[in-house]
Amino acid sequence: MKRPILGWAARAAVAIAAMAWLIRKTAWDEVAAAAGKITAPGVVALLALAVALTQVSCLKWRLFLRARGLEVPLGRLFRLYVIGYFFNTFLPGNMGGDVVRSYSLGRSLRNQADAFGSVFLERYTGFIAMIGLGVAAAALRPEMARTLTMRIFLAGMAALLVGMVAALIWAPLQRLLWRMVERLPDAGVGRKLRRFLQVVFHFRERPGVLLRSMGWSVAFHVLTVVNVWVACRAIAAPAPPFGLAVAVPMALLVSSVPISLNAIGIMEGAFVYFLAAAGLPPAEGMAVALIMRAKALLMALAGGALFALERKSEEAS
Repeated sequence: MKRPILGWAARAAVAIAAMAWLIRKTAWDEVAAAAGKITAPGVVALLALAVALTQVSCLKWRLFLRARGLEVPLGRLFRLYVIGYFFNTFLPGNMGGDVVRSYSLGRSLRNQADAFGSVFLERYTGFIAMIGLGVAAAALRPEMARTLTMRIFLAGMAALLVGMVAALIWAPLQRLLWRMVERLPDAGVGRKLRRFLQVVFHFRERPGVLLRSMGWSVAFHVLTVVNVWVACRAIAAPAPPFGLAVAVPMALLVSSVPISLNAIGIMEGAFVYFLAAAGLPPAEGMAVALIMRAKALLMALAGGALFALERKSEEAS
């Protein structure tokens, strides 16, 4: 138990340090003035986009399950996904929600390998599309890479994109990973990891499924850019679409690095930095980041309510 506790403590320290730095560097009166411009139609549009983003993720999740011969109602997947928001927000780790929705689905299907594999692939293909969108948008908007830091970051994104695609479809790399896993004991973690990789590697032979999943992934991340664009418009901030198409994937990629509890401070700082490269003043970038944080919190609270209802229903039965 010591390592997770120490890990959480380190992430908490990073979160506190990041927020302390942001508090010291941010003109909060300007942030309040920017955030105060948000309109009711903007709030409604952002909440509608939250539902749409979740629905697209669930459609992709169902695609992988169906490809394994498993039929799960879309409404059930939607509820599990929203419940996952609750655990991602209120548990110390960054992947708690994925573990909870995977375990809950696997328990009902009596098939943890396929449940976990489908959740992993839903996330993994999403990361590929997110990084690919950012790199493609940067190619169309080269002025975004005018600084050395941005050029290095984009080069790293491109290299990561190649590596992630290779791990998904390149047979020699998959065989290497399999040989490494085969060295683990037959029981326990080794057996579960092999079953999981069998599910993931299965899709190398199903290019049609992977292409459709990438279509859903691209749709999802186009909507994430629209999501931030709507937040900018809601506070009357400048919002160049191609600039956001580069900045948003970068900010989300940095936010996904598990060095802070729930990316507190890291996500806000990433949005301020990368949105500034797209033309937003720091105060407005921070206002947008806080709006994104508030929306995630609302989704998490909805997930908590659904989780409580499911537990109550299970106890009653």
